[in-house]
Amino acid sequence: MSIRLIFANRRVDLARRQQLNFWDLCYLENRRDSFPPSNIKKSQIELAAKLELNKLKAFAKPENFQIEYNNNKEFKKRYGNIEKLGLNSKDNNLLKSIHLDLINSFSVYHYQDYVNIINMLDAGDYDDTFKCLILKEYLSSKYITLNTPNNKIERQPRNLHHSIRGTMYLDKNLIDYIYNTAPTYNNFKQLYFDALCYSKKYIVTKQGELNEKIKQRLLFNKKTDYLDCTTTYTNLGQWVKFTSSKASKENSQAAAENLSKLVQGTNSCLNNNAAKYLAEGAIYIFVDKNYIPRIRVICLGDEIQEVRGLLKGQTVEQEYLDVATEFLTNNDNVENAKFFADYMQNNKKMIAIAQQIKGGTKSPSDFTDIDKCLKFSDVISFEGENEFAHNLRAAIKQTQFSR
Repeated sequence: MSIRLIFANRRVDLARRQQLNFWDLCYLENRRDSFPPSNIKKSQIELAAKLELNKLKAFAKPENFQIEYNNNKEFKKRYGNIEKLGLNSKDNNLLKSIHLDLINSFSVYHYQDYVNIINMLDAGDYDDTFKCLILKEYLSSKYITLNTPNNKIERQPRNLHHSIRGTMYLDKNLIDYIYNTAPTYNNFKQLYFDALCYSKKYIVTKQGELNEKIKQRLLFNKKTDYLDCTTTYTNLGQWVKFTSSKASKENSQAAAENLSKLVQGTNSCLNNNAAKYLAEGAIYIFVDKNYIPRIRVICLGDEIQEVRGLLKGQTVEQEYLDVATEFLTNNDNVENAKFFADYMQNNKKMIAIAQQIKGGTKSPSDFTDIDKCLKFSDVISFEGENEFAHNLRAAIKQTQFSR
């Protein structure tokens, strides 16, 4: 059952006598079997809400949001038909692998979403009674957008281990709207819909994201004239190789379109110039398990021209330095591969030095190779200063300032 709203004037005597606010009364309405409403005190309500809120926060564990694959009717209804995905009957193992990837991705999303909502509620000036009601509603209800002119929504019970679509969308503006205007409503579903309209957001069904993930997974499990993703896997993701075919204009265009689409949303020069770079050589993209492009290796003919990441100065992120190093080491016969592998190791060295300086275990004078590390990092400047060189210089400066 959705949140039962109650007008304060329905219990005006109790509210006045015990100094209860709207959300105190609302909490009573939704826990009417647990309290004797005629003589309840505000202190009892506050204690009960505090204890329940602690339980709801403790519920924020990944296993509580793990979606089950077996007997999941909602999932199989939409993605169980192998023909709809453009696969043939020999691809059953691939289909199951795709399904499990999607299931796990959305399990993580639902868990992280719940944690984010807890953090938003804690950061705001809300009553514990309100926090409890919102969190319980998120866990127990899903809201599906109906295909109607006014985007009407329908509330349905939510099963945390089966439901994928319709998880409640909540941001700060929406939460504030619910908190402040609820006393004028007697129907939470209508209140939630109006709040969505107010925040200019609509129900996040994740249908589009699911479809996109399926398309990406299908793309990344085959070999074509312009794309090869069949062999280079690691425990963090996989390498995708794009090449341009001079013999086929159609393949070259397909390669550029898929490459550009993959790196959209990053600071990559490939966003709008994929075709230009592909015409000059192969491009390797490392994507994580959510298909986010973490590393870009750009070749010019038979040599590696650039190795870029997502941090400041297009530096490769710390957790992917070993991935880049391994790739470059395995291709050490390619010109510049050793140089960029050494560059990745130099980044790791700067990280270690900065951590020790910041932690106070060592001072800059304890290191004889700081200048050498910084000069090496400055040899390459794609888009500004190397992230780890910047952090190291900041750590040194902070040490000098504190003296």
